[in-house]
Amino acid sequence: MKKIRYDLRLKIEQTFALCFYFFLAGNTIILVLEKVFKDFFDNHLYTASQYKGYTKLTVSLF
Repeated sequence: MKKIRYDLRLKIEQTFALCFYFFLAGNTIILVLEKVFKDFFDNHLYTASQYKGYTKLTVSLF
């Protein structure tokens, strides 16, 4: 009985650790994407605004 309880605890701890690592990785990816898209919008949106409707299309895509 003790062995089963220990195994269960180990499984729960591993699951929490995995979730935590995925959470960290997800945050990092989101930060990188924000930076990339910010650069993209800063560079391309203002030049695109002379074309009517193109800006709206770009914004709605992201």
